[in-house]
Amino acid sequence: MTIALTLALGMAMSACGKESKIIETTKEVGTTQPSTKESDASRESQEALVLRVSELAEIYNMDEYFSSGAVPYDSNIHFVVDEIYDYAKVTDERFQHLSDVEAYFKPHMAKDYYETFFHRLTQDTIPQYQEMEEANSYGVPAGLYALPAGRGSLPLETDVKDIVILSQTETTLEASVPYNYFGDMKVATLTAVYEDGAWKLAGVDHNWE
Repeated sequence: MTIALTLALGMAMSACGKESKIIETTKEVGTTQPSTKESDASRESQEALVLRVSELAEIYNMDEYFSSGAVPYDSNIHFVVDEIYDYAKVTDERFQHLSDVEAYFKPHMAKDYYETFFHRLTQDTIPQYQEMEEANSYGVPAGLYALPAGRGSLPLETDVKDIVILSQTETTLEASVPYNYFGDMKVATLTAVYEDGAWKLAGVDHNWE
């Protein structure tokens, strides 16, 4: 940038009877800009990262809640598909429609992780969850219905004091998170990616031996 620098040299030459002179010079002055801008992700404090990992661990636990069939249901309100698959009405008031599931999970899951999760729950050959948009002719009410799965799950601990940040770049984050393996405490690795201005769940490795 060119900045005009005016140098006024008032030289009182009263003794000699000379007039004061104004000398104007122009000088090129360079301005320095940072070559790179630190991202919002890399500026987060360790405390904030640990808190976010705790939140993502809870999102993973809720994934397990759905996938394992732990979602409560009323087997007296049900419908049968292909004379085999008996879907019962979900009674968790937070999740009465598939849109509720989407609103809860999508903001916290990486795009690929979410697509796999939602497909597994709703679009497999035998989907685990189906929504009835309106009551059917047999009087079964509208709502979200589950095909009971009945498998176990291994939820992660969410206490921030137990979480350790292992590595971080501008786009990826790994943290160790403990979990209870049938009475034996083990450590899983939670991976997050930075998408759309937030850290989002990308995977959990239970580090099986």
